Amino acid sequence: MAANLKRRLTPSYAFTFEVETDAGLERLALRLCFDFNALSLVEEKTGFSLLTGAIFNHLTAGITLTMFWAAVIAYQPEYAVAGGREVLGSMITHRNAGPVADAVEECFVQSLPPDQQERIRLAKEEAKAKLEAKRKALEAGQPVEDSSNPPTVTPATA
Repeated sequence: MAANLKRRLTPSYAFTFEVETDAGLERLALRLCFDFNALSLVEEKTGFSLLTGAIFNHLTAGITLTMFWAAVIAYQPEYAVAGGREVLGSMITHRNAGPVADAVEECFVQSLPPDQQERIRLAKEEAKAKLEAKRKALEAGQPVEDSSNPPTVTPATA
């Protein structure tokens, strides 16, 4: 006897981005989420875990695309089929790659418990303030400390 299973969907993150087509720019609205299906799919396809944050030290175009695809398929299962990742990848260009990466990151942060979200947001604000101080020092001709590779904030370090 088959069990009557009910799928529960994790709250989603709304994301709309512009996709280049032959007719011009088209807006595509998607809902992203990082449930454990998405987390395990990313781990399976990349070898890196989102739970430990290890993946954030190895971001590439392929890993970012895989994270985007995994986050998309819970609410848009049509992309779960063979070739779905490649279809999404064909929509990403240099023009919209930044917003896609930002949406993936924000969706992931929103999937975390509130205390981890707050620590990550505070660390990002601190890093932004340091960059702004460095920019101002450079503009003023003052020497600045070289910190070209600031640490990445992840759930494991938050």
